[in-house]
Amino acid sequence: MAVVEAVAKVWIRPLGFAEATQVALNMRAADAAEIFACRFDDDSAGGRAGLALEVAAAVTARGLGWVAGLDRPIAAFGAVEQWPGHWGAFQFGTPDWPRVVRSVTRFARTTARAALLARGARRCEVRSAIWRTDAHRWLAALGAAREATHRDHGRDGSAYLTFAWTAGPPIGPASDPSPSHQEEATHVRLQLSQPAALAAAAPAAAGDR
Repeated sequence: MAVVEAVAKVWIRPLGFAEATQVALNMRAADAAEIFACRFDDDSAGGRAGLALEVAAAVTARGLGWVAGLDRPIAAFGAVEQWPGHWGAFQFGTPDWPRVVRSVTRFARTTARAALLARGARRCEVRSAIWRTDAHRWLAALGAAREATHRDHGRDGSAYLTFAWTAGPPIGPASDPSPSHQEEATHVRLQLSQPAALAAAAPAAAGDR
């Protein structure tokens, strides 16, 4: 008799406090280090619960948020309007993030993007620690343009980078003449107002269907 292995389907639904808390309490170390370097509280169970409460409250008040999972919540992501037309994005996940990254990427390029445009977003940005090269590759695959370096940004003195999606022409690191920055500025220019067309650039993720 042939053995058929069941493949779990990734689900994505609106983010609530319970799901945000479950993801935050089980957050992978790299996400926690990046986030808590820009907070007053330390990385602890209480600090993570406080983060989840803040995120859920902000999403409820003036944002968009979703949670992706399989048998349990794995990743929380979304954006919060900071003032009219200007949004700040967020994402954090558990060590199982690679299992849902493809599904989240497809959702972000289609459903999330359309939701932001429907809410009048002109700009959506995120800051990422300079050492999070994995996150930078994912943001580039999502069409975010790297705009600026913020030295001494984290409370530990670490540098952070700003990535942004805009409805107008993107602003790249044009003041930096280095070939790597010039190449990056021309490579990651999927704007909020353009169709999502980078499906082939999604990071590989074993097990994500």
